[in-house]
Amino acid sequence: MSAATGFGALDWAVLAGYFIGITSFGLWLSRKTRTSGGYFLGERKLPWWVMIGQTYGAMTKRVCTIGWALTGLIAATLVFQRGAKLPDAEHAFGYASRELLGPGWVGLMVACVLAANMSACSNLMVNSGALFTRNIWLNYGNPAANDRQLLWAGRLSGLV
Repeated sequence: MSAATGFGALDWAVLAGYFIGITSFGLWLSRKTRTSGGYFLGERKLPWWVMIGQTYGAMTKRVCTIGWALTGLIAATLVFQRGAKLPDAEHAFGYASRELLGPGWVGLMVACVLAANMSACSNLMVNSGALFTRNIWLNYGNPAANDRQLLWAGRLSGLV
């Protein structure tokens, strides 16, 4: 394990595998796309409202990223100015929250973090249920399933 990065051989192998996998997956998905119009505009087969939603979502994500970068800079500045000795760099956000927010606001911050985690878990459950139902259950389990049976298959897959 490197003292400078905290990464061992397994960490580097997982990171390299991730980048190779993501690049390979992107190349595999793009095998049917022949033009830049096909890539950027979905072969012009998508409705206008889908394109607007995709653009809006992409831009919103950029604004949120800038906000998190500024939050990180504020936390780093606060730690530096006050000479705080944190046991781990991951504690900077909690330190900044404790130092900058009053008692009621800290509680609200904790509630927001918990709500964001619940939202991410909910998204994972819905998406994994849909993937299981459409790609496994409908193809291999019960190809003649009606909508009600598919709904229950998706719900039950969340228990696993």
